[in-house]
Amino acid sequence: MPLREWFADKIGGSPERCLGRAAARLEKVFTASPNRAPPDYRHALRLALQVDPQQALSLFRSYDSRIPDDDYRGAFLDGDRDWLTTGESNCRPAG
Repeated sequence: MPLREWFADKIGGSPERCLGRAAARLEKVFTASPNRAPPDYRHALRLALQVDPQQALSLFRSYDSRIPDDDYRGAFLDGDRDWLTTGESNCRPAG
């Protein structure tokens, strides 16, 4: 995520607005280059699990199977297992 967008998420309003920006960025990056989308997928999915679980499900259904297998590992970090399996995260919604 470019520094400008990261900063906008930090100061940019409600968690819902941050989620909207993250989802729009995911679509933009995914359309341009699916192999570069996994980090944006992780970010948008994590925000959605906190802010709008229905949108998390929609993001999952829309993108998960479309990410190339070779690139999928880059989407998630070792510590992501807990929030992926429980749908909970202790990170700030904008980050």
